Amino acid sequence: MLCCQNRGTELATHVKGALNNGGTEEEIREVILQAACYCGMPAGIEGFRVASKAVEEWKAEQVRKGQSQEADLDVGQRSAMET
Repeated sequence: MLCCQNRGTELATHVKGALNNGGTEEEIREVILQAACYCGMPAGIEGFRVASKAVEEWKAEQVRKGQSQEADLDVGQRSAMET
């Protein structure tokens, strides 16, 4: 929905926040796909572009922090590591 308002940078921030809080790439894709039904496919396509770039930036940041393995884990595996 943010992409139809030309707020792609805000979407990228939310995508990175979701990943930091245990969201998976698949979950993010599903949310954007659902939003595209309501906002229109042009906004959805832009959302996928923004999210893809944000995920790649997030993964690169995880590698720099030395947490590269965690970037490839799903939410269940991440929560198991924290306990």
